[in-house]
Amino acid sequence: MAGIYKKEVSKATGIREDRILILENLSSFDTEQQFSNRIQRHIQSSGKEPSLMVIQCDSGDVNANLIACARYCVMDEYEKMRDDLQAPVHVVFIVQLPRGASFSGFQCGVWQSVHIDDLYTADMNMPALRDMQDKSVAKIFSDAVTGSVAMETEDTMERESVEGVEDMELSGNEAGNFSARPGTSKSNDMMRMEKEKVLGNEFGIGEPLQLHDVLFDLKNVGKHHGTSPRGYGQNRQNVKGLVLACVQAALSMVKDKEENTSKETDRVALVLKLMHQDQDEGHTSFLHGVCCLIAKLLEEKESRTHIAYMAKNWLINEAASKENINRAGTFRRSCIQTLETKVAPILAGIIAYLDTNDNIKILQEDCDWKQKLFLTILNTVDAISLKFADLQSPTRKSDLQEVVVMTTGCEGHLFSARMPFSWLLINQINDILKLPLPVAGSNEHDEEEDIIKSAEFSVNILSEQAIGKVLSCINQQEALTDALQEYIHDFVHTMYHAASGEEHQLVCQSVLYLTTQMVSNSTENSLLHSLVTVHIAYQKLAPRLTYFRAMNSVWPECSSTIVDLKASKPDHYMFKEQEFTFSALCLLLENLSPKGADLNSHYGRSQWLRRVHRYRPVVEKVISLQTEDKGQYGAHSVQSVRRARGLWSRVMVVKLFLEHVCASEKEDRITIKYCMPLWKLLGEDTDLKEVKSLEGVEKFLKSCNKQAMKEYMGEEVKCCLCESVLEGPPFVLPCKDVLCDQCFDGMKALGENICGKCHREFTGNWEPKRQIAQKNAIDKLKDYQKRCNTFFMDVVSQLCFACNTAPSHDVVIKLLGYIFFITRFKQQRTRNLSIFDTGIDPNPVFRSFLLQLLMRTSEENVTENLEGYLREAAAFIRQDSPDQEQHYVELCLLVIQCLEVRFMFSFHFIPRLYTKS
Repeated sequence: MAGIYKKEVSKATGIREDRILILENLSSFDTEQQFSNRIQRHIQSSGKEPSLMVIQCDSGDVNANLIACARYCVMDEYEKMRDDLQAPVHVVFIVQLPRGASFSGFQCGVWQSVHIDDLYTADMNMPALRDMQDKSVAKIFSDAVTGSVAMETEDTMERESVEGVEDMELSGNEAGNFSARPGTSKSNDMMRMEKEKVLGNEFGIGEPLQLHDVLFDLKNVGKHHGTSPRGYGQNRQNVKGLVLACVQAALSMVKDKEENTSKETDRVALVLKLMHQDQDEGHTSFLHGVCCLIAKLLEEKESRTHIAYMAKNWLINEAASKENINRAGTFRRSCIQTLETKVAPILAGIIAYLDTNDNIKILQEDCDWKQKLFLTILNTVDAISLKFADLQSPTRKSDLQEVVVMTTGCEGHLFSARMPFSWLLINQINDILKLPLPVAGSNEHDEEEDIIKSAEFSVNILSEQAIGKVLSCINQQEALTDALQEYIHDFVHTMYHAASGEEHQLVCQSVLYLTTQMVSNSTENSLLHSLVTVHIAYQKLAPRLTYFRAMNSVWPECSSTIVDLKASKPDHYMFKEQEFTFSALCLLLENLSPKGADLNSHYGRSQWLRRVHRYRPVVEKVISLQTEDKGQYGAHSVQSVRRARGLWSRVMVVKLFLEHVCASEKEDRITIKYCMPLWKLLGEDTDLKEVKSLEGVEKFLKSCNKQAMKEYMGEEVKCCLCESVLEGPPFVLPCKDVLCDQCFDGMKALGENICGKCHREFTGNWEPKRQIAQKNAIDKLKDYQKRCNTFFMDVVSQLCFACNTAPSHDVVIKLLGYIFFITRFKQQRTRNLSIFDTGIDPNPVFRSFLLQLLMRTSEENVTENLEGYLREAAAFIRQDSPDQEQHYVELCLLVIQCLEVRFMFSFHFIPRLYTKS
C-alpha cells in the first residue's frame, strides 16, 4: 500500500490524512534507531486527534525477526509516551507472504490472512465474485443490462459504504491484541466478532476483516459522507468497469483498411469519451448499448453445442486454475482477467462494426435527431445485424486477432456516413424490394401502379421490423427533410462510386429531385416511404447514371465543369430537370472541339483521334438512351440530346475524314494539310440526314479535290466539250484536246470518232489515253480519290442511315444522283458511288450498297425509296433495248440478294428464345 492511498484510508477510518503514516517497507530503514525515530516523531505529532501507522514488510517468512524487532520498537516508543498521549494511536502491520509460506507471528491482536488487493473496497463497477458463481459470461451481461438497476454512475459508486468489502480469503487467525482499546476485554472482542460474523452472513459477504486497533466507526463515516450501509447480492450486477477495462485492449485490435494512425487515434479518444458518458435517459447510452450487444453475441457463442456445457463452469475451469491465479495474483483478479479475455475480442468486433463508414463520428455532431437515432438503434439489439460468426475466423473458427473496420462504399471506396447506421437501412430495403409482390387480381400491369404497390409493400414490411420502428422517433418536418438528404448522401456512396465530390453532389441532386417528384405524387408522407422511394428512384436513374460515371471516367473534369456552369447559369435549360446525363454529354462534346491548329498537324490529329476513340462508346450509348425510352426524359433532355447529336455527327465526319484521307503523310500520297475548314463548314447543328450537311461535306471534298488536281495537272483544266473543271485525270484525244470522264463515256457510247471542239476525225483504231503530268501522278490521284470515296461511303452508311432510319427525301435523291446520271447526249448511265465524275460503274457493287442501306431502314421508308431506286434503274434499262429482259432479271436478282442480306442482318440481332433440350 503506497502513500497515494492515504485519502482512501482517511475516508474509510475518519482519521485525517496528516495523521496517517504509511511505511511501505521495513527493509528501507538501515538501522533500528532510524526506524524508532520515525515512529517517535509520528506519535509526538498526533496531538489530540487519533492517528494511524501502517507498517509493511515483504517476505514475512524470511523477515520474521525484522518484523518482531519492529513490533518491539513500536511498543517501546508507545510505552515511553503513554502518559503524554491524548488520543488513540492505531498500528497495523501488513506482512507479505508468498503463496504456500507460513508465518508464526506474535501475540498482538487478530491476524487476518488476505491479499493486499482485498484490503481495498471492491470495484463496484465490476461483477461481484458471488454473483459470478454458476453463471455463464453471457448470463452475467444479460442480467446486468436487463436488471432493475443495470448501470450506475461512478459518482454513486464512490459513495458506497465501506461495509461492502468483498469476500476475504481467510487462512487462519492468531489470537491476541497488540494495542487493545482501553476498557475492552477479550470476551467483549469475541462477542463483537461473533456479531459481525452474523451480520456478514446475513448480507452474504462471509467473515469481514477485523482490525481492532483501527477505529472503524461506520455510523460516523456514513454521517460524514452521506451514505448508509448496504449489503450486496441483491440481484444487482454491474459490468461497466469490466467493459471499460477492455476498451484499450479492444481498440488495439481494431484496424483500418488503409493504415491511418491519426484516424485510429481519433477513434480511441472518441470511444473512451463515449464510454465514460453517464446515461441521461433510461438505458439509451452508448455504454449500455455496447453491453447489450456483448450480451447478445455471448449468448450466440454459448449456444453452440460444443461450448454450451462449459459456459456455466468457466469460473472453476478457467478462472480458478492454478496457472491463471498465479499469473493474476488473486482469484478475483483471475476472474476479471478471464472475463476480459472473453469480452475484449467481442468488444473489438462491436467497435469495428459500429464504426463502419465512420459511423461513430456522427455522435460528435451537434444534431439532436442524429444522436437520438444512433443511441436508439444501438440500444435496440434486434435492429443490429451483427452476428457472432462475423467476429470469427472463417477457417480456424476462433476469435480474430485483428478486426478490420469495413466500408460499404461502392467498389470498396471509403466515405464518412451522415445518417446513423445507414448501411443497415440500405441493405434491408434492398432485400425487401427483391421480394415478389403479392399477386394482383388483374394480369394487366401499369408501371406507375407497380411502383406505388412496391413502395407500399416495402413500407409495410419495413415498419414491422425493429429498425423501421426506431425510425418513428424522427417526426419533425425539418428532421425528416434532413434525414432524407443525409440518407441519399450515404445511399449514393453505397451504390455509386463517384470520383470527385462534385460528381457525388450531382448524383445526389438527381436522386433527390426524382424522389421528391415521386413522393409528391403519393399520399404517403412518412420517412420510411421516402427512404424506400429513394431506392426506386435510383433504379430508374441507374442506366443514365452508369453512363454518367463513364463520362466522368473518360473526362475527369466533367462534373466540376457542370457545377461551374450551373453556378454561373442556374437557369440554363440543361438544369431544368436536375438530370445531368445529357448535360454532361453536351459539355463533353464541346470539350472535344478542336482548338486552333489541332487538326492541321499529324501529332494534333492523332491526339484528337485518341480522345474521340476513348469517348465514342460512351457518347453513342448515351445518345441512344433517349431513343430507347423517351418516356423517362423530359422536354429539356430532348433539347440536350438534339444538340449532342449535332455535335457528335460533326465529330464523326471529321474523324472519318482524318482516318481515311489524312491517315499518313507519305511522300507518294496526296494529303490535306488543313482540316479545320471542314469543322467550321459543318457547324454545331450537323445532321447528315439533311441535305444541307451532306452538301457541306461534298463542298469540302470537291474543294480538296481541286487542290489535288492542281498538284496533278499543275493548273486548272477544263473539258473541251462541257467546259467543266476536271475532277480526275482527263482523256487526251489525238488532237490534243482533253475530255472529262462523262463526255468521253458519251462519245464512246455513240461510237463517235470526231473531236467535238476542233471536229477533227480520228481513225477507227485510235485508243484513248490519260494525260500524265508526272511519274505515278495518276496512281496518286486515284489513291487519293479512292480514300475520299471510302470516307464518303462511311459517312453515308454510319451517319445518313444512322439508327436504321432513312435520311430525308432530298438526301435520298442526292445519293441516287451519285450512282445514276444522264450524259451530255441524254443517256442514262451508272457510276461508282462517288462525289467525283470519274467514270461508269461496270459492276453493281456500289448500286447494291445503296440499295441495302435503303432496305435497312424502317418499312414505310423502304417502299418509297425502293420505288425511286427501281424507277431510276428502269429508265437506264429502257435505253439499252437489246438484252432488255436480261437486264430486268439482273435487276431483280440484285434486289433479291439485297433482301437476303437484310434478312440475314436482322436475324443476327433477334434474341434466341429457345434452349437446347
